[in-house]
Amino acid sequence: MKLDKVRAAEILREQAAHLTSNKGDEAWIAKVERLSQLCQDGLSKTHIAFLGTAMLAKALDLRADLFAIKPNHAKDNENAFSARTLCHSVLVPLAAELGISLGVTGREPLNNQPYFRMTRLGDGTPVHGGGRAAFDYMLELVHELETLKTETGALGTLRAYIGVRMKYQPRYAVREGTTQITPESLTTTIREFVRLNSEHGKRAQAIVAGLLDVFATPADASTTQAANIQAMSACVPKPTQMNGTRPSKYATSPSLFPTRKSSARSALTCRCARLP
Repeated sequence: MKLDKVRAAEILREQAAHLTSNKGDEAWIAKVERLSQLCQDGLSKTHIAFLGTAMLAKALDLRADLFAIKPNHAKDNENAFSARTLCHSVLVPLAAELGISLGVTGREPLNNQPYFRMTRLGDGTPVHGGGRAAFDYMLELVHELETLKTETGALGTLRAYIGVRMKYQPRYAVREGTTQITPESLTTTIREFVRLNSEHGKRAQAIVAGLLDVFATPADASTTQAANIQAMSACVPKPTQMNGTRPSKYATSPSLFPTRKSSARSALTCRCARLP
C-alpha cells in the first residue's frame, strides 16, 4: 500500500489546528498519557513514535494493516505499508513544525530496536527488559486501533495523541537583550556539568541537542533569537581538518568534553553536533 504523504501531512496539520475546539477522544488521551509515562519510566521512548505512526496510517487509510509494517516482508498483503517511511517522511518533520514530542529526537525513530529487526510488528523480536512494559502496552493500543472502522474514530485518536505529546515538547524561554558568553566559560561550565553526574552520557547528549536547537532556529526567527544564535555560535569550535581530507561539517570537539575512555560515549555523541 502506498500512502499519500501529502495528505498525511495535511491530516496532521488539520488535527493539530482542531485541538482548540476538540481535544480528541477522551479515552485515548488517557491511553497516550499512560504510554508516555511508561516510556518515561522505562529505557525506550521509541514506542511513542511508533504509536503516532500507526495512528497516522489509520487516519490516512482505514485499510492499513498496522502489523504489516515492512512491505518487503508482506508482499502478499496489499494493506502492508512502510511505517519507517511514513514516520521519517511525514511524522518527524511535521512533529518539529507543530511542536509534537515523539519521545526521541532522531530523524529515523523506527531505525532503532526493536523495530529495525522486525519483519512484522509482534513477530517476537526481542525487546529490552527496561522497555518491555511500554512495548506491551503499545502493542495493546495498536490492536485496539486495528478495530477502528470509521475515519472519525481514527482522527479522534490521532488528535488525542497530538494533544498529549504537545505537552511533552520542551519549551524554551527567550532571553531578552544581548547574550554575553565566552568560549572558555562555556566549555568550563559544560565540563563541570558532565563531571558532576554524566548520567551515562545523557547530559552530553542533552548539551548536543541544545546546540542543535540553537543552530536549527528558523531563518525568520526574531532578532533576539538571532542574537542568541550569533553569541552561541562564537563559542563552538570551527570544523577541523580530518586525516588530511577536506574539513567536515561534523567534527569532534575535544575541548567540550573530558577525553577519558569512560567518556567515549560523550565524545561519540559530540561528533554528531553540527558546526557552522
